[in-house]
Order: sequence, then C-alpha cells, then structure tokens
Amino acid sequence: MKKSELQQIIKEEISNVLSENKLTLERQKRLDSLRAELMSATDPSNYDYDGRNESEIINDIRKEFGDQIAKQIEDGSYEMHYSRQDNFATDKLADKVKYGRTSHRVTKGGKMNQQDVEKIKNYYKRGY
Repeated sequence: MKKSELQQIIKEEISNVLSENKLTLERQKRLDSLRAELMSATDPSNYDYDGRNESEIINDIRKEFGDQIAKQIEDGSYEMHYSRQDNFATDKLADKVKYGRTSHRVTKGGKMNQQDVEKIKNYYKRGY
C-alpha cells in the first residue's frame, strides 16, 4: 500500500467520523427552534408568555436529540438569560484556580517566595 493511498483512507475515515456527530440542516433548525422556545419560556421579562412549560420543551429535546444534548441545554451551557449557578458570590481562590494563577515560586527549603507572599497579602487587602 502506498503512502498516498493510506493518507486517502485516513482522510476518508476522519471525515466519516466527523460527519456522524453532525446534525442535518433540518434537525439543526428544529433544535434551534426548540432552544428559542425554551429561551422565551425562561425569559424573566416575558410576563405574558402563554407557551409550553420549560420541562415540556426539554422533554421534547430529550426525545428528539437524546440525553446528552438535553442535559447540555438543561444545565444552561448554551446562552440563557441568566445562568443557573450563583454568579453573584465571588470566590477569589476559585477564580485564581480557574484562570491558572496559582503557581507560586518555592524556595529550596519548600517555602513560598517572599515576594509572592507579599503579593497575595496585598491582593486580599485591596479586595480584588
């Protein structure tokens, strides 16, 4: 088998695998319409909404598209009006871990570098 034939087979297999997980245009439009309906149902400024309940819409998504997509939408991992997690309380240490700013220099004795200690102290004294 030649190298070019092998490369062609690999490209075909990759394209087959990638196309298996994609939605057709009609199914993507249907999912988008269900997501738009869900956003209307959960919009806090939409007082006179007379459509279906949020749980009914998510059940339809689960039936048509499976548990994985329904779970992603139900968890709010798409753009919703307000996320379902408490974003008002800030945890400074969690933010530092989230954005990868936790590495501090350590001396040979195993202690944190004094400049880093001062920086952290000033960070918490300032409040941000």
